Parts: sequence; C-alpha cells; structure tokens
Amino acid sequence: MTNIYLSGYSFRVSNKKRNIVLDSDEDENSKTKTPDVFQELLKYLNKISSEYDHNSEIKKLIKIDNLTVDDRNENRTLCGIIKTGEYGFESELINVPEKSLSHKRIVSEAEILPFYFLMSLPKGRDEGIVILERFGQKGVRSIFLNSFNKYFTRMFPQFRVEMNPLVTQKLIDYYLNRGGLKKIRFIRFGMGKNIEDAYDRSDHEEQEGYMELIAHAERGFGKYLPLKGRLKEFLKGDRELQRLIELKEYNFE
Repeated sequence: MTNIYLSGYSFRVSNKKRNIVLDSDEDENSKTKTPDVFQELLKYLNKISSEYDHNSEIKKLIKIDNLTVDDRNENRTLCGIIKTGEYGFESELINVPEKSLSHKRIVSEAEILPFYFLMSLPKGRDEGIVILERFGQKGVRSIFLNSFNKYFTRMFPQFRVEMNPLVTQKLIDYYLNRGGLKKIRFIRFGMGKNIEDAYDRSDHEEQEGYMELIAHAERGFGKYLPLKGRLKEFLKGDRELQRLIELKEYNFE
C-alpha cells in the first residue's frame, strides 16, 4: 500500500534585499506599495479553479478544487485540493481483478491525481507555512511553485516566491545525536572581503551572485567535522550565527 504523507514548507516572498510581509506594505525607501501576497495568491488560486494551468515545458497541468478561504482574523488560511498530472508518454491501465486492459493512454492524455493543501499566511509576517499532501514519491510542491512564480513575477518581476522544506527540532536532534557532520556549506553574501563579514551583518543584502565555501570531513568511516556541539548550540539559540565557526588564517576572498 502506498503511503500518504503531509509535508511542511516555509512560504516567503523576497526581492534582492529582504523578505516582505505577506500583506500590503509600504517600502520606506521607495515609498511604493509592495504586493499583498495573500490577495495575489487568492487571485491565482481562483484563476486556476476555473481551468487548468498548462505548463508545456514540463508537460504538466495544475488545477484547484474545493478552495476554502478564511481571512476573518490575523491567521489567514487557504485550503483545498490541488489536482495535477503529467502527459507526454503512453501507458496502459489494467483492470486488476480481471487482469485485462481497461484503457491505453496516449501521449496527449494526463492522469490527474488530487493532493490536499493548507496554507497559513498571517498578517504582518514575512513568512507563512504551507502543508502539502504527498502520495508515495509524488508531490505538488514543484508544479505549484513553478506555476505561481510565473503568475506572480509577471506582475511583480522584482520579487520571487520561495517554498523550502521544514523539519522538526526533534528530527534535527535525532540526526545530530546519532550521526556526525560530514560537510558544512558557507554561502557568501554581499561584497565583504571575507566570510566573517557575511556573518557579522544580520541585515546582509542578498545578490544574484554568491560564493560558497564547503568544509568536508576527512574520508573514511567515523571521520566527522568537530562542529556538532556548536551547531546544536546555534539551533537552540545559545550561540549566535557569526560565532558558529571560526576559520583562522584561511585565505577566503
């Protein structure tokens, strides 16, 4: 029997400088209104409730059914069913009890599957939470994010939508307590001369280009980076990010 899961994701909209709150907000510098993300998302969901959105590049369709909206309080929510499927290949549908052919699908037909979704986009916050159903290896994050991003950036090209997986503290603790750290990745933002500059600035400006430093443990069984304790402290809030690790005499420009 195929397992059914619910997966959690963060939801945010950002420009090159910062995340924006999920309702209409005035930028202090430009004095222009940023988009009300909740209302734009609602418009998009209503649009694809009436007809399928067709992405010919990846040969997938997406549509919304049973959309329910609750915006009566600060914790604005949207829920319903995402129907999606792909086409571009032939397949056969077999009647299992009779072991006979029921239908032979052609390349222009798509098998549509339903997936539950729940979104919470609170007022005055720059991050929301999305819950999506998964069916075995099948999910809807990619097709939904791709479709909404295209819709949103046509009207607001300076912004982009992000949905990143969320994990519980319990799961992180499990891996940190029972596993070891093999690799850690540092991403350099802005034009600082070294990696410490990026960690000293909590309001760093993200740019399209970036530089990465990846530290690997030595090869071999049981070889780990000696940073697990510091990483635990940071995740619990006991250690500031800029003090997570110090790379002395490392010529990183």
